[in-house]
Amino acid sequence: MKATEGELFPAVERELGQEELSRLGAEMQALFEEEMRGAPREEVPEQTRAAAPLRRAHS
Repeated sequence: MKATEGELFPAVERELGQEELSRLGAEMQALFEEEMRGAPREEVPEQTRAAAPLRRAHS
């Protein structure tokens, strides 16, 4: 996995730029904190009771 990270992260940094990376990081942190306010472990059985429906590809 290290080799992949070493190749992927620099490419993403070049493509998105620092401003977009900062915005994305803040969004991810906000989503994480929102999830952690709840009880994510207790929600897993309900979320995995059935398989997610398959989506058809748009043609």
